[in-house]
Amino acid sequence: MLETPILLIIFNRPHTTRRVLEVIRQMQPRQLFVAADGARVDHPDDEEKCESTRAVVDEMVDWPCDVHKNYADVNMGCGPRPATAITWFFENVERGIILEDDCVPHPTFFRFCEELLEYYKDNERVMHISGDNFQYGHKRGNASYYFSTFTHTWGWATWRRAWKHFDFSLTSVEAQKHIWDFQWMKTVKRNGGVAVLPNVNLVSNIGFDADATHSSTRSRYADIPTVSIEFPLMHPTKIEIDRAADTYTSRTHFREEGFTKRKLIRGLKNLIPLSMRQRLKQELLSLRGLDHRPHPLKPLYVKYHDYTMLPSNIFLGNLDLCREYAKIEGCVVECGVWRGGMSAAMAEVLGPHRAYYLFDSFEGLPPAKDIDGNAALAWQKDTTSPLYFDNCRAEMSFAQKAMSLSYVKEYHLIKGWFAETLPFFNPPAPIAILRLDGDWYDSTFQCLTHLYHWIAPGGVIIVDDYYAWDGCARAVHDFLSTNKISDRIRTSVAGVCYLVKGSV
Repeated sequence: MLETPILLIIFNRPHTTRRVLEVIRQMQPRQLFVAADGARVDHPDDEEKCESTRAVVDEMVDWPCDVHKNYADVNMGCGPRPATAITWFFENVERGIILEDDCVPHPTFFRFCEELLEYYKDNERVMHISGDNFQYGHKRGNASYYFSTFTHTWGWATWRRAWKHFDFSLTSVEAQKHIWDFQWMKTVKRNGGVAVLPNVNLVSNIGFDADATHSSTRSRYADIPTVSIEFPLMHPTKIEIDRAADTYTSRTHFREEGFTKRKLIRGLKNLIPLSMRQRLKQELLSLRGLDHRPHPLKPLYVKYHDYTMLPSNIFLGNLDLCREYAKIEGCVVECGVWRGGMSAAMAEVLGPHRAYYLFDSFEGLPPAKDIDGNAALAWQKDTTSPLYFDNCRAEMSFAQKAMSLSYVKEYHLIKGWFAETLPFFNPPAPIAILRLDGDWYDSTFQCLTHLYHWIAPGGVIIVDDYYAWDGCARAVHDFLSTNKISDRIRTSVAGVCYLVKGSV
């Protein structure tokens, strides 16, 4: 029997609840807490569905078990109900595992949580243990798990000592009607905490269907297969956030303020033309791995793999934007090129008839400042990290080699700090595509200040680090606000941030 208590949060889906309970039944926990939301008054079939879901619990709990129920008489909503349920749970237990009615765990998930709840019981910095892995084959470190700032909650565990810090008021009153998990993530961050994330996926979300309250649109995150995690667990040598994993998650899973791409896409169906919807659907299938056709530009990533730090999905996402806006005439500029692989691949997509300008110090990044955020300061300080890349320093010869491989006719490498080189740049034609990869606030703001007026109407600005570093995002907003520019910040299907000049 499982000694660790489990909280199961249910609502009106008996079919998904049954599947979750089938796995819980295998574990036979000694204590099972069940919290249910009440029927919605504007959904006539809710009352019957809620009753059927609660009946599944009575039917399936057939092992010796202390069952504790907290069933709401009225509908509290997707924000307050889980939040109050978890609070009730930790009023009764010191530690526990939390599952919602659409999160089906692998059996080894429970032992994973149980062992780590014990292992880190006295370490107040560790505040969250998740069963989710959204790294899609990227193993982080040599241990069984890594540390993150992201508190994925499709099957997770924590302690009373951690949940006592939870603050439901960390978002607007309107947002509180729909969410609670972002408040939890902010709570952990605000208290200097970290989350444990496994190096394999241990929980599958089966709730992306027509009965879902917020997740009826199919997603690349739906039904991700689960696999067994090996025991004994291998523990990291120190508690240190994996910046590569978090950057990958920021770019592929989260938008600003924690909005996921599935929430961005949700509701667009009736707002865009059919042809574009079909294209979007195909791209989503590709991202989810259901479309087995290779990305047509994948050979370019293979060709320039040694000349870029970008993961393949972001690299190809940049190229997709270039292909989409290839009709915009003008030159192409990249600020912050490292070894030049991105510029070279862009040149192959956009054609050899253009002029290409690559700006970089080729001496690495300038020192990060407080405005760039704690993550930036920590990254630059950790010189032993495999992601440090010698502070992003690279010899100019790498970029020359990459551009020569693209067979582009005209390219220019401009060496120096942006503040020294950009004020004197006078392109022979408007800029069709400007790609910014300067990381920090000052670098991003300087690029926009000196280059924005050169961009062609309808031209594109790709902001590589918008979702990675606080300073970069702040620089974009400050520039737009200061200059009263109404260009919208957009996110491509692949998670690439960009603006279109003149868009409203």
